[in-house]
Amino acid sequence: MEIKVNHVDYTYDDKTKALNNLNMLIKDNTITGIIGAKAAGKTTLAQILALEKFPVNGSVQMKTITIAKKNDKEMIQNLMKQIGFISEYYNENFLYDTVYKEIDFMLNTYEYVTLNHEKRIKDSLKIVGLSENLLHRHVNTLSQGEKKKLMLAKMLSYNPKIIIIDEPSLDLDSYSQNELIKLLRMMKTRYHKTIILLSKDTNFINKLADYIYVIEEGTVKEEGRKYDVFSGDELEKTALDLPLITSFIKLARQEKNVKIEYRDDIYDLMKDVYQSAR
Repeated sequence: MEIKVNHVDYTYDDKTKALNNLNMLIKDNTITGIIGAKAAGKTTLAQILALEKFPVNGSVQMKTITIAKKNDKEMIQNLMKQIGFISEYYNENFLYDTVYKEIDFMLNTYEYVTLNHEKRIKDSLKIVGLSENLLHRHVNTLSQGEKKKLMLAKMLSYNPKIIIIDEPSLDLDSYSQNELIKLLRMMKTRYHKTIILLSKDTNFINKLADYIYVIEEGTVKEEGRKYDVFSGDELEKTALDLPLITSFIKLARQEKNVKIEYRDDIYDLMKDVYQSAR
C-alpha cells in the first residue's frame, strides 16, 4: 500500500514543533528507512503513520483515503486493521499476563477471521522464531528480545499490509537482529508488505532499506537510494553515524584507492576485497 505524506506539521501542546512541512512518498512493497538523531521527529511521524496521532496541518494519503486532523472514526478504525505498529516503547503495550492472551487479544480486536484460531496463534509465534511452549508463560518472564518478538507475533497475527517499527534493533542482540532482518525481508518478498523502519541505527537500516529519508528537526534533509545517501557527504553533516561497512569502503577508496562498490552485506564486501587484492 503506497503512502503519501503531504506537507505534514505536528505541534505538541507545549508549542514544541515535532514535524515541519514533511513530505514523503513510501512506495508499495518496499522497505523504507527513516533515519534521524534523537528528537528528529521519528517517533511522532511513526505515530502519525500508525494513526495514533493526526497532523495539525497537511495530510497522509493511504490508497484512496486521506487522513487529516479530522476524519471519520469508523473509516480510521477500518484502516488501522491494515497497519501493524511496534512502538519504541513496546514494553508499555503488554496488557495481559500470558503470551497466549496477548495474541488472542490482537486477533479479536482487529476481527481477523481464521478457520483455526488456535493454530493462528501458534503460527504467529512460529514465524518470529518463538516456541509454542511459551504460550502460557507470563510475559514478565520473557527476555527483552523475546518480548520484542512477541510484539512482532501480535502484529503479524492479523496480517497487516503495512508494517511500521520504531527503533527495530532496540533491545536485540546481534543474533536476534539478524533473525529480524531475515523475517522482514521475507515479509517484503514473499508476502509483499510495505515496511517502514524508523531508527538512528544506520547499520541496521543499511542492511534492509530500499530507500532512505534523513529527517532533522522534523523535516526531510535528504532522500534517495541507500547507496547514494550513505556514500555521499551530506549524512556526515548530521549527528548520525555512517554504517560501519560504508565507513570502511569510503576509507579504502579514499586512502588506498581500492575500487570497491558500496555494499550492505559484509560477505559481499569480503569477496570484493579478495578480488581487488588478487
